[in-house]
Amino acid sequence: MTGSGPPSPDPNAPPAPTNITDKDRATLYVEMWKHTVTVQQHFNDIEWRIRGLALTAATFSVGAAGLSVNNGHALAGALILGVGIILWYAFYFVDRYWYHPLLIASVLQGHKIEAKIEECGLPDAALTKAISAGSPIDRPNVIRTFTRKVNRGEKLRSEGKLVWFYRIGFLGLASAAIILGVAGLADAVPVDSPKDSPAIVKIDESAELTERPTIGRQPLSNRSDEAPTPSMTHTQPRDSIAPTSPR
Repeated sequence: MTGSGPPSPDPNAPPAPTNITDKDRATLYVEMWKHTVTVQQHFNDIEWRIRGLALTAATFSVGAAGLSVNNGHALAGALILGVGIILWYAFYFVDRYWYHPLLIASVLQGHKIEAKIEECGLPDAALTKAISAGSPIDRPNVIRTFTRKVNRGEKLRSEGKLVWFYRIGFLGLASAAIILGVAGLADAVPVDSPKDSPAIVKIDESAELTERPTIGRQPLSNRSDEAPTPSMTHTQPRDSIAPTSPR
């Protein structure tokens, strides 16, 4: 069984130097600090590359959606923007939860090394601390409006800036997708054209009877004023009248 105490020293490890002067110790700390700053720059560069790729994906999505709308397919444009939102969140996840914690860890390690350098008599070697102190800013009015009341008085740090960068992009893509989706659904609903709808004739009920046109017949009010024509009377020929017997 192994005990829970500290591990035993490695017998093959080189012995620790015992005659290091303060100057040599400060030199070693400075070299460690240089490598730490290089690592910080590396992770910071990776994060900005990720954000650049996210903007490229968003721009491509907006352009493809606009081309789809130009061809009369608004609903397809909304689906393209939906894919763009998924890619946007993927870049956000990698940026915030993958590389940003590594950047924060390298910054904290730089604070420790700078504290050791100060103990060696070099108090001006505090670049990492100065950057960390100057990074927080007051929240802009627009961001403060959409921030919870309990957090409005807090400074906006690097992680908060990262979150708001992706929030603004998400709001833009989501708003465009919703607008195109509504427009596409409205275009998909069939609308009766005037050719298919039955004609509706509006009759003026206030018109008098005498003002309506007559075809083949004349109004009754005018028949008594005209003399009957021969064609309208029926007469029997004289030969067809039976003779009457003499009295």
